Amino acid sequence: MIRRALALLVPLTILGSTSAMTQETKVDTLKIVIPEHEAYLLVPRGQRPQPPPEDSVEIPPVDTTEVPPPDLIGDVITDRPYSSLAAPGWYDRVTGDFTIQADNGPISPSPTARARFRNGRAGGTGPTTSSYELSGDVTALDVTFALKLSDNWQNHDSGVNKVLYFGLQNQNNENSFVLYGCPGCSDDNAALTWRATIHGTPMTRAIGQNKGGGKKFIRGQWHTVRVFLQLESAPGQPDGVFKAWSNGTLVMDYNDIQYIQEGSSARRFIRVKWAPIWGGTGDVVKQTMYQYMDNIKVMDATQ
Repeated sequence: MIRRALALLVPLTILGSTSAMTQETKVDTLKIVIPEHEAYLLVPRGQRPQPPPEDSVEIPPVDTTEVPPPDLIGDVITDRPYSSLAAPGWYDRVTGDFTIQADNGPISPSPTARARFRNGRAGGTGPTTSSYELSGDVTALDVTFALKLSDNWQNHDSGVNKVLYFGLQNQNNENSFVLYGCPGCSDDNAALTWRATIHGTPMTRAIGQNKGGGKKFIRGQWHTVRVFLQLESAPGQPDGVFKAWSNGTLVMDYNDIQYIQEGSSARRFIRVKWAPIWGGTGDVVKQTMYQYMDNIKVMDATQ
């Protein structure tokens, strides 16, 4: 059973790599994260990493305790219901595949936004972006929104189905919040769970659901989601926070995040962006499908 779990989990959590040179060969440093446990492997470039021996990794059970979200924190920066394709302070890339639909969401009584992924669309692309630029010294964010995927939503081969991005001052790579399926398993209907990619220090880190008993994101249903992010107390301190709730259940709870990249002058969040990008490279949409967004509310939770 442990061997089978490793075969499934470890490939899902290879996060990216940094290169290093040795006298013998060029290698990649790969970071593998299993909730609350981390491991590093050095492998020759181009070779598929193998999971560590089954007796070297402890796979902890997911915490099934349901923790309701606390009261909203801070001052409202923007509260967008998507009743139209324009809103103060927001920049929308309007295309024929970004429309407003009379499909009332769970947060706002107004219509909702719909992003259409046409049959034949290539992976690594999306039909629109909708972003808001933040001002002031915002070091913590409390973001609430509602999301729905069409019944026929196709999981990308990479397992990545991107939703939100959070930008930091003077850092090119934005932190992403994605729905994650089954990479490389050729299962278009793979179950989806939440995952975040943090482009901080010492390297890119992916974090998955470690609370809520493996709660899944169900296609064809609205999900009210809340995300709380707080920068570390100082550069190099692993005490940043990332929390997420889905339909009122805590599904992600991390208090050891380093958002700020080494040498970066980043000290604040500068952007929140809905960017429904389907996967990475490769794969093609087989049947037109949709992502719906209702009412993004962004609060400055800086203490």
